[in-house]
Parts: sequence; C-alpha cells; structure tokens
Amino acid sequence: MQDAHGPLPYMLDPPVWIPHIRRSPDFDKKKTRVRPHDGDHNQPPPSKRQALSSQQPASSSMPSSSMRHRATLPHGETSIPASSRPDLENVRARRERNLHRARAQDVAIASPPPSFPRFPATTRQRNPWSDDDSTLLVQLIALERAKWSAIDRKHGHRFEILRNQQAYRDRARNMKVDFLLADTVLPPGFDLVVLGKKEENKVVAGRRNPHRKEDDRDENGRPINTRIEL
Repeated sequence: MQDAHGPLPYMLDPPVWIPHIRRSPDFDKKKTRVRPHDGDHNQPPPSKRQALSSQQPASSSMPSSSMRHRATLPHGETSIPASSRPDLENVRARRERNLHRARAQDVAIASPPPSFPRFPATTRQRNPWSDDDSTLLVQLIALERAKWSAIDRKHGHRFEILRNQQAYRDRARNMKVDFLLADTVLPPGFDLVVLGKKEENKVVAGRRNPHRKEDDRDENGRPINTRIEL
C-alpha cells in the first residue's frame, strides 16, 4: 500500500549488510575443475595396481654384463659342453677338502717335510678373477686350443677386466691346479696348459697327480690316475 509520495515506511525492506570479501591474488591463476562428461561420473577410479602397472617402463632389451660374457662363440658355436663349464665354487671346496686330508695324513705318519717349499692354496692377486671371467677363459681355451695370443687378440674385449697373455696363462695354470686337487675332470684344451714347477709342487703337496690328462677317465666319465704316493 502506498500513498501519493511512494511506499509507506513500514513496507520498505531493511538494509542488508554484505561483508567485503578480499580475493586472493592467486585466485585468478588457479585452474577450475572441469566437470566430467555425463557418461564418466559413474566410472570407478582406477585402482592403485592398475595405475602402477601403467606407469612401469618397458623392460630394457639391453643384455646384462653376465649375458655379454656368455655371448655366442665364433664359428657358429652356440653351446659349450658341460665339462667345459665347471662349477668353480664346488671345485674350490673340493680342493680345500683334499688339501686338508693330505695335510692330516702327513701329520699322522709324521713324515719329514718335502724338499720343495709349500705354497698357500690361493695367491693374492691385484685384479682378482671373477667366476664369469674364469668360465669365459675355460671356454676360450677349448675354442682357441690354449693359444694365448689368439685369446687376447680375438676375445680380450669380452672380459670384465682387460688383461694380457701372461695373465690368461697364469690364470689357466691356477685353474688346472684347482681341477687336479679337486679330482675334477679336466676341461677340453687343458692338456695344452703346461704347469710350471711351482704349480706342480702345489699339486704334489696335495698328494695328487700333476700329470693327469683329459682322457684319464673311466667308463662312467669319472677321473682316474688322480693320486700319487709320496
């Protein structure tokens, strides 16, 4: 109801106080959330397992260091006979066991010490040989017939540590000593690995035959002519 001068005072709405809201200076920089499409709001979120699997990188096709050392041999050879891949850890264990028995026999019979000096079972090396490099050398001795120059020229880059012909020969001699002391069949090509006087003395100290050959085996493939009597 109003008169000629406008609405009556009791019909006016009371004033409303609106507080002043201070805007953050970064308000305009924030991205607003985009509302999903109508067909997506019912889809469940992906599980953590699915999210992780989608983020995993594809497996690398580069070969590991151990695979490089077991690369295909030249001349089309793709496999190595089992006798040329000895279990070096088992060889070392059997070597130590046989040396221990030989020393015990010396003490039991109170025999005088031999005229040749005794040497420790292992020698300290500046660059120790890993089992991978040792296994590779066994394979290359069979392949190259213990020709150290050919091993160095054709295959030197395949070893973990670069060495020379002298290092290959010394390592081959030490491995042959281990095979003889452990009563293990000699791998192919090791008849061509000639022991020096020092290596022969190590084998004799363990009461083993330093002149045993690759073909010294019985009908079951077990080594024979392994022992000597002092």
